[in-house]
Amino acid sequence: SFIVILNLRINTFKFFHIKESNKKPKITESRKHLANLRVVQRNLVFVNGLPSRLADTELLRRNDHFGKYGKIVKLVTSPAHNGQLNSICVYITYSRPEEALRAIQSLCNYHVDGRTLKATLGTTKYCSRYLKGATCQKADCLYLHEPGDPLASFTKEQMQQGLH
Repeated sequence: SFIVILNLRINTFKFFHIKESNKKPKITESRKHLANLRVVQRNLVFVNGLPSRLADTELLRRNDHFGKYGKIVKLVTSPAHNGQLNSICVYITYSRPEEALRAIQSLCNYHVDGRTLKATLGTTKYCSRYLKGATCQKADCLYLHEPGDPLASFTKEQMQQGLH
């Protein structure tokens, strides 16, 4: 990268080479403890075990699917976390916690195409930019950009042990 300085009094240009740092910004010391935490989100539902044929986000938003439980703010699908082939999981952010709880009550242990769905409150982690003290530039970033509730924060190990 270069910086150009224009001196209008003598009509000259000077070019200065700027050395770019290849170092990644480090996590700030005050936020280091947040890097391995997951925070339970009261309006986020995690559904695991859906058949991959239902991976259409517009279909899943409809009132005959997840939309019937409340106003959906965001819906994201990804490959399933349960090891089943042709299976997806879905993260649904509802506008209110009551909507999320209604969805979980209806969906947990529901059967679709011979599969048993699992539905729980979802968790999220902290945005890497937030951890570094920087501003996140992604408008649709799914991660936390402010401190979460300490009582709803757990390490991945605690989550796996069911301590959340």
